[in-house]
Amino acid sequence: MDNHGTSGTLTATRESATTTPTPTPTPTPAAGLLPSATQVLCNLQVAFSNFLCTAQVGDAATSGTPQVPTGTVKFTASRGAFETLPQCSLVATPGSPNVASCAATYIPPFGGIPTGTPAPVTAAYQGSTTFAASTGLPGAGAGVSPSTTSATASSSAVTTTVSCPAGTASCPVAASLSAVTTGTAVAASRAKTKAKAKAKPKVVTLGGTEVTLSPGQKRAITVKLNGAGRKLLNSHKRLSALLQVSCRGIVIRNQTVQIKLGKAGRAHKRG
Repeated sequence: MDNHGTSGTLTATRESATTTPTPTPTPTPAAGLLPSATQVLCNLQVAFSNFLCTAQVGDAATSGTPQVPTGTVKFTASRGAFETLPQCSLVATPGSPNVASCAATYIPPFGGIPTGTPAPVTAAYQGSTTFAASTGLPGAGAGVSPSTTSATASSSAVTTTVSCPAGTASCPVAASLSAVTTGTAVAASRAKTKAKAKAKPKVVTLGGTEVTLSPGQKRAITVKLNGAGRKLLNSHKRLSALLQVSCRGIVIRNQTVQIKLGKAGRAHKRG
């Protein structure tokens, strides 16, 4: 909010049998992750010449039993600083069945912030085992997280479908495949490698792609194996890889996928 001390409240609502469905409901991710909505509200504290910035995170699903988001919010600012560590743990908001909040104190730069402009603070909800991550931008209202479906793998690529919520900004999405090699072993992450003596784990990028979705757009995104990925697959016949999908630097899906060599017996480059 601006330095006049303007504040607001995030309200997440759901459809019921007696309400009229919204024309463009927020899509609910498959594989259990619910969409979240985050906004940041910064109120001027005149006595201290700083801002109390509150992140509000709501359950943005349009059906089902309301749930309260849990987890951590990290704050960043293009200028100025924070009084303490710029992150906080969400606490349920009294009277709201599906909203949680927490706050951090923002100190503006020397000279202050021009009247009528919002504090340049962004709140990034990190997500949880239940909710997808989402980001609230300064003065932009609630930011709703894109949703993804569970990925499927072929012998040369991995595909997931991403939905960009309607009524929000465009969704710049980046997707990557990686694996960790330790000696001759290959795994999706360091934790799953069985390291041999003196063998150093090495993260190998197996492929990647970037695409920007328009508000309301739903699109299948395919990450094809690059040269390193095809070489590993040809060598091991089967790969356990990590698919990571992010939007504006916030991870919205981490999934381990199994890629198997096709019947032809060799992975080839495909256009």
